[in-house]
Amino acid sequence: MFENIVGHKRIKEYLERALKEQRYGHAYLFAGSPCVGKFSTALEFACQIMGEKSRRDVYSFRHPDVIVLYPFLKKDIKLTDTYLNALSASLQEKTSKNGVVSDLFSFSGNETIPIDVVREVISAAGLKTYMALKRVVIVRNAEMMRKESANTFLKILEEPPKSTMFILTTDNINGVIPTIVSRCQILKFGFLTDEEIADYLVFKGRKRDDAVKCAYLMDGSINESLCTENVLSRDEVVKYFLNDDREALFRTLFKSHKKQDEKSSCMMFLKLIYKYLSDSMISGNSKFSLEETEKIMDEILNAERDLKLNFQTGYILNFIMDISHKKNEVKHVRQS
Repeated sequence: MFENIVGHKRIKEYLERALKEQRYGHAYLFAGSPCVGKFSTALEFACQIMGEKSRRDVYSFRHPDVIVLYPFLKKDIKLTDTYLNALSASLQEKTSKNGVVSDLFSFSGNETIPIDVVREVISAAGLKTYMALKRVVIVRNAEMMRKESANTFLKILEEPPKSTMFILTTDNINGVIPTIVSRCQILKFGFLTDEEIADYLVFKGRKRDDAVKCAYLMDGSINESLCTENVLSRDEVVKYFLNDDREALFRTLFKSHKKQDEKSSCMMFLKLIYKYLSDSMISGNSKFSLEETEKIMDEILNAERDLKLNFQTGYILNFIMDISHKKNEVKHVRQS
């Protein structure tokens, strides 16, 4: 059980006991930082409840007794009859293209779970199950429910059907209304270790050396977009950074001419330098003063945000190098 889930030993043991004893809570809340395995664990838990023979149907989002609800923009959904069917169809289409659960969801911050969908879930939860003894409703990023949706959803948690279990996940438990939190069994997901992330990447086909380098950058969560074919050497990048050798740095970062690879390489550079500066502050072995180090680290965090907003990679790299080597006499103005 749960062999495909990285880390979280205690949580997996807790869920395994529930499965063996067939004693389930009516509602669970999986809380923790993004990309640490909450949704993957919820889906695997649902798979174990449905039975091993149903694995393919669960993971392809075709099982009639597993409902997956997530924040979305209405313009992104092809609505033909119900929102639930439209959401399932969208997941099925994405799964058929890449087959990786972690790559199915990407939120801009404007998505939400509207009240119409919640009403459909309430109606579906009251029906008889199709194949299994229990229906599982997974609600991803429950904190993105609007207040009216959350209050409506609360009603079914107050009087849950015996045949239906709810698994909510959240990246921000403080964003979930307290009355929903109080009606769920809370399982808190911590950060993953570098070793756990590296083992996962090796399992996915990465070479061990590359996996270790990638895991170092991920800060306790799995972000495979940082693992391009061009895995950067920490020592090499730091050397170019300290020497202000931009020609060598750009040549190393941009071996690929693909725009997405350039963006990933730039993000890897920012994370490597941030970690180097953080480590050097702790060890006291830095060429920069404490004030300078803090300033550069703050700008790196801003640069990561800018990169996600599609700022040019070359502009970001040059600005960080300018800040670090005091060549920025012109005040930097960033878009609001």
